[in-house]
Amino acid sequence: MTRTPRKRNTRLEQARQDKGLSRSQLAVLVNAYVLDHHGQRRATDQRHVGKWERGELRPDAVSREALLAVLDASGPDDIGCAPPTRATVEQVNRKDFLRGAAALTSSALLRVPWQHTSSDTGIDDDPLNLVAVPTRAYRAGEAHTHTATLAPAVTAHLRMATAMLGHRPSPVQHAALAELNGLAAWLAADAGDDATARRRYAAAVDHAERSGHTLLTAYMIASQGHHTIESGFPRAGLDQLDRAALTLGSPAPATAHAWLQSLYAVGHARAGHRKLALSALRAAETHTARQRGDTVWPFVFPFDLAKAARYRSAALGRLGDIRAADAAWTVARPALKAPKVHALALAHHAETLAVAGRIAESGHTATTALTLAGEYGSARTITTVRRLRERLPARTGDLAGLDAALTALDRATTA
Repeated sequence: MTRTPRKRNTRLEQARQDKGLSRSQLAVLVNAYVLDHHGQRRATDQRHVGKWERGELRPDAVSREALLAVLDASGPDDIGCAPPTRATVEQVNRKDFLRGAAALTSSALLRVPWQHTSSDTGIDDDPLNLVAVPTRAYRAGEAHTHTATLAPAVTAHLRMATAMLGHRPSPVQHAALAELNGLAAWLAADAGDDATARRRYAAAVDHAERSGHTLLTAYMIASQGHHTIESGFPRAGLDQLDRAALTLGSPAPATAHAWLQSLYAVGHARAGHRKLALSALRAAETHTARQRGDTVWPFVFPFDLAKAARYRSAALGRLGDIRAADAAWTVARPALKAPKVHALALAHHAETLAVAGRIAESGHTATTALTLAGEYGSARTITTVRRLRERLPARTGDLAGLDAALTALDRATTA
């Protein structure tokens, strides 16, 4: 980096603040961009960013390119980094990397169990925090963010985190890597890349086990099991849920038990185990009612009655108990604010309506799910709708809207 006496770079400072990023968070994203696009491992930290903003140092060409991408600036003047010569900064493809950076807004509020702050700077400058805090922010924003926007940013962050923490990680570093791999697995599944999802879930489970954190390990194994069930292998997924339950044990937060029993209910319903599914639903309802206090990590959101009702509706629909499934859906639907979650829940409800023989309603609901899924890039939901359509009558006016939506989606995909 060239040392050049300069006035304070207020444009860079303002651009960072406009994105809601701390200096440490900006440094993490710069390092991730450079690793993803140039294969270089940088050690940029909040001190470098501070010197750039105070005009004590000038970012080199690669760092300027990264700053342009991370801050979504239209040109170097916008970040106070216009080159002193006529040379132009290479135009970069910023869309893939940092449309997902919007998820970092206010991420300083999303703290993790081991996070600590430097008392003299007030900035989270521990390498572990620089991995964990953005991961938590990405998780919090995932359900509202297009998968194709967020996935590249998470992949870049995973590469950076592996490079930063991958050499003989401590237990808490294994925990951070487990959480990040679990998020990457979820996004891969949502993008329809089941092979990558399975690989990421396996890595998440491995890191979680090495962390020694019982709740985290059970959470990752159960997440892996749920993915297996949703992929069409309920018996194998139930075996993984058994392993998660054994790992979790009895003295665990009610949230964990309520969520796990809800996954059991869906798995048993898919496997045709009616009695076991109903038993799991009763247990989920009991544990949901027992929840007290704040959400416990690795859970990001509370597992409330509305969320439990969503799983209940899906399970009962599979069992053919349409009246009870409809009642659960009535409780679940008002709370479905996140678009991708809403889309998947609609697709599952469309399946329930089809089982009940309510073809026109099923088609309408599936069309709404498809529209939402298309807007947010959820291949998982799109695949669910396609499979449903294959099971419905081939030729009927009741499904004209759904057929038109599927045709439009195919044309948009091949265009």
